Amino acid sequence: MSHYTEKVSDLKEAPLTIGAFHIYGHKASCQAQYHPKVISNLGLIDCEGCKRFWSFISPFVIPTRYMTEFNRHLFLNLLVNHYHEQKFKAL
Repeated sequence: MSHYTEKVSDLKEAPLTIGAFHIYGHKASCQAQYHPKVISNLGLIDCEGCKRFWSFISPFVIPTRYMTEFNRHLFLNLLVNHYHEQKFKAL
């Protein structure tokens, strides 16, 4: 478990933000503080990458449910690698 704690501690310096498409459901003071466009050094990002990733893998939830643990891990690793390759090709 200690390697998880080390990785989480790396996030202490990460800025808090709300995704660009979800920010408008929050009050103005929250928008002014947490919008991706107002956080310095964040770059041109909409902070919706996790949502896009989960949207990509969600069709595979039911088919992988009945796989063995080994096959499910193997399949999900291949799927994540494919997702990353497609993202890098699109750059």
